[in-house]
Amino acid sequence: MELTGLLRHPGSAQALRPIQAIGLAEAAHCGGLAAIARVGAGKKLLAALAMDALGAKRPLLLVPGGLKGKTERELAAYRRDWRIPTFYRLLGYEDVSRMPMQGTSLQDLFGGLGPDALICDEFHRLRRVRDSAVARQVAHRKATHTECPMVARSGTPAREGVAAYAHVLAWCLGEGSPLPL
Repeated sequence: MELTGLLRHPGSAQALRPIQAIGLAEAAHCGGLAAIARVGAGKKLLAALAMDALGAKRPLLLVPGGLKGKTERELAAYRRDWRIPTFYRLLGYEDVSRMPMQGTSLQDLFGGLGPDALICDEFHRLRRVRDSAVARQVAHRKATHTECPMVARSGTPAREGVAAYAHVLAWCLGEGSPLPL
């Protein structure tokens, strides 16, 4: 059975775009994914379906704070046709950046278990590990929990150059990253 048939609800006529199907297969095979594509390419559905493809039980979705409501609405709309999990935690980058000031970290989420998968929207926000509290938290999570898969998506790095995000690609793809650090 093709991937679309496995992931959509019975009776739905929706179909994955070829790039989405390839991305999901690669995410499952590699244990992560870095999706750099233009606006409208289907990155949000790809990331939502990747939670299941990665076998996540405690996924954390990181989005710009101003997009939390829009993301929830879009995921709810996708659920009409697709098997989108409901057991994730959605936080804005700004929420995570305040965690150290509140004496908490990503490890404190999910009853102290921490997330078992990271899904990062607009991952260009993770570019500067030294300057970003969120990037430092993600870097720490990946360093201390190497089994925690990561999916990062954005359209912005395509304009800035992928080499500036070598560390993010390494977090997503591990040894399979095409760029050296």
